[in-house]
Amino acid sequence: RQVFHNSKTGDIAGCYVKSGHVKRNALARYYRRGSLIGEGVITTLKRFKDDAADVLEGFECGITVSNVDRYEEDDIIEVYENVEVLRRLKR
Repeated sequence: RQVFHNSKTGDIAGCYVKSGHVKRNALARYYRRGSLIGEGVITTLKRFKDDAADVLEGFECGITVSNVDRYEEDDIIEVYENVEVLRRLKR
């Protein structure tokens, strides 16, 4: 949505959560005009000016992703989680 500058953390991407939820320290992919720019970990997650542990669908937040230096409007941040599922043997 918009890019904000913070003197301590640098640029922060102002975002709107379209579906699911966003957690701090989650894995993220960063896309610009449909192409992958970088991957990293969500290092900063803010709701207004307060730090947040997670942000639910339909809310706005500020996100900083490691390994991404510059943000632009209309970029997309895709947040995902790797889940390990144990296999069960049939008897």
